[in-house]
Formats: sequence, C-alpha cells, structure tokens
Amino acid sequence: MLRRALPVLLLLASAPALAISEVRVSAQETNRPNTFALEASATIEASALAARHAILRQCQDKNMSRSLQYCRMFRKDGNRTWNYSISKYPLLSPRDVVLERVIPTDLDEAGTGTFRMEWKLTQEPGLGVRAGHVRPPVYEGFWIVEALPGGKRSRATYRAALNPGGYIPVFVMQWATRHGIPATLEKLEEVAQEKEKQGKLMIPVKDDPWAGLEILPLENTITGEMKK
Repeated sequence: MLRRALPVLLLLASAPALAISEVRVSAQETNRPNTFALEASATIEASALAARHAILRQCQDKNMSRSLQYCRMFRKDGNRTWNYSISKYPLLSPRDVVLERVIPTDLDEAGTGTFRMEWKLTQEPGLGVRAGHVRPPVYEGFWIVEALPGGKRSRATYRAALNPGGYIPVFVMQWATRHGIPATLEKLEEVAQEKEKQGKLMIPVKDDPWAGLEILPLENTITGEMKK
C-alpha cells in the first residue's frame, strides 16, 4: 500500500505556493471500485482566452504536467478529437490512455462566455495497452473556464473521476487533491499568463473549436510496441 501511495506524495510534496484565489477542492469516493471524484476550482489571473489556449494545447506543449511524457492528437471530427498519451511517475509503471475529447460549449471570438472540454477513455483499434504500461480503468472529467467581468481574470474548474489502477488509500487521494489539484490550477494560470504575454492566443472558431491544433499520426515506435 505504501509503495503505491509514496509516488503520489513525492509528486505533490514540492507543489509551489498558490497564487490563485478563491480555491475550492474536494475528493470523494464513488460507487465504482477504487475510483475517486476529484474537483477543484479557482479564480486565475489570466483571461478566459488564455486559459482556453493552455488547456487545448496541453497535449501539444506538454507544459501543464511534469508526468506527461508523450501525447498525440491523431484524429479530429467536428467538436471531437482523439489522443493517445503516456505519463510516467516515480516508482510506478507508466500509464497510457486513449482519450476522446469533446467541446460542447465554447467562448466567443471576444473571449466571453464559457468554455467546456470533456474527456473520457475510449477504445481504438490497434491501440491496446503498450507493453510494460498500465491503462487506468477509469479516467473521465472536464475543464470549465468562465470569463469574468473585465476580461483579465477567469474562473477555472477541473473535475475528474479517476481510478489510476491498483489500490490507493482514501487519505492519500484526499491529501493529493488538497495539494496537487490546486497546483494544477496554478500551473494553468502560469502557462496562460505566459501565452498571453506572447500575444498568440488561439481564437475560437465557430463549428471548429479545435482550429489551430495539429493532427499528427502516431509514431511507428509507439504503435509497434502495442499489444494487439
């Protein structure tokens, strides 16, 4: 049990002091085995457009998570995309996932309104679990970014249902949520502010919310190591 809990604690022990405000966090067990509902929200010092940009490009830029090692968005259809990613953690086997993502609501071109991106695990022919990796039984959730008056701040909410594979004690998940999930929101603020300073934000396009993102084939080294 301690072997599975230790990596979570190691990852989160160095979380930076929070710059975000009005933070709310929670972690609850669900009726699914070893599955937790995690939620956090905060007001961030960045526009909704900048926060949207950071969230949409987290697969391409890999700057929102220290654990994300590989990520490719390999298909797009309307407001849906599919991506494959690999994350690595201390003392644990790497995790790999195939996700279907959808944007049911988006900001307007001026950056007002509400952006929502949902994701869930999915199956993809030829993308079985990679050798030596673990595929989480449950991983689904959403990001919501709401523009606030004045245009310089936004309200961000992250919610996920997660079973990372293996048994993790409730107290570890609660501790991780209190410390790690707010750190994710702070990282969102940091990346969003950086993108805003660069002045190259993706502008929402009606009927094509993923406009501006690259669709890339999976590398042969990845697909060649999959269990069929």
